[in-house]
Amino acid sequence: MTENLTMAQIMHNMPKVFKADRAAGVDADIQFRFTGEEPGAYVLSVRNGQASIADGEIPNAAATIDAPSEVWKSVALGQTNAMTAFMTGKFKATGDMGLLMRLPTMFG
Repeated sequence: MTENLTMAQIMHNMPKVFKADRAAGVDADIQFRFTGEEPGAYVLSVRNGQASIADGEIPNAAATIDAPSEVWKSVALGQTNAMTAFMTGKFKATGDMGLLMRLPTMFG
């Protein structure tokens, strides 16, 4: 059933699976840019123990993920390990790598 979720649904559901207790000290925006089957851009904001998602792009995000939507969907659904996908060049990430490494723990 989760395989039928669209990229937009996955992104807009992120605040629902946010674990505030694992985001202590995080005050940042993360830009996601997707190509492929479901292109789009989203901004994940984590502030004051809350997460929100918005469509679009912003300047000066703390970190940016550029990925084919099918790759990121597989990561988001737990079918692909994010670190393995990154290390093998399946997606690109720039900016605050420490913040990006915390994503899986903040959104379990």
